[in-house]
Amino acid sequence: MAAVTADFSGVTLPFGVADMLSTATSFLGIYGPWILLVLGVIFSPVLYGLVMKLVSYAAKKNQVKG
Repeated sequence: MAAVTADFSGVTLPFGVADMLSTATSFLGIYGPWILLVLGVIFSPVLYGLVMKLVSYAAKKNQVKG
């Protein structure tokens, strides 16, 4: 099956790149705290596990053998 190409040369959009960037930064300004909260919920178990592994490794390494 051959690929079909579409000609969009006559299509114009009512906004430009600057408008899209402005909208994106506005959305981040509005939803930024929620995005940070979600990222914190997602990555906190990973960071907690990493810290616990490092602490147990350090405890085993520094354990006095007798």
